[in-house]
Amino acid sequence: MSSDFDSDIYRLSGGYSFIKTNQAELGVSLGLHLTDFSLSLSASGVGGQKADALAPLPTIGLYGAYAMGSKWLVSGRLDYFSLNYGDYDGHLTNFTAGVDYRFTRNFGVGVAYRYIDYDVTVTKTSFNGGAEYKFSGPMLYVNASF
Repeated sequence: MSSDFDSDIYRLSGGYSFIKTNQAELGVSLGLHLTDFSLSLSASGVGGQKADALAPLPTIGLYGAYAMGSKWLVSGRLDYFSLNYGDYDGHLTNFTAGVDYRFTRNFGVGVAYRYIDYDVTVTKTSFNGGAEYKFSGPMLYVNASF
């Protein structure tokens, strides 16, 4: 027996900063969180099945950042959405907190903790199913700004 699970996450958001200084920023955002799931299962003598699903959810969020000098930045973001409409029921929680170090004005590296909890269920007469996805852990990244 073998199985494979793969997911890709895409986020698009825009925000309004109601506090924005050279040292701190705090704002709200509206966005779209898309998760592309792919799952396959197979067993010898039985065959295999493969399923793909794209699960979109809009989000509302809160974000903030605080510069500790010219090289260090602490930032965080929380996005959330819950929906129960007709045959669809789902929620999304996305949280990230991190620290960036800027080598230059335009380039830096960072380390962060990320938590995602995603649950979507569809209940129809011809289809019942859903996806529940949780992830938490560290992430490393490179950033560039111009």
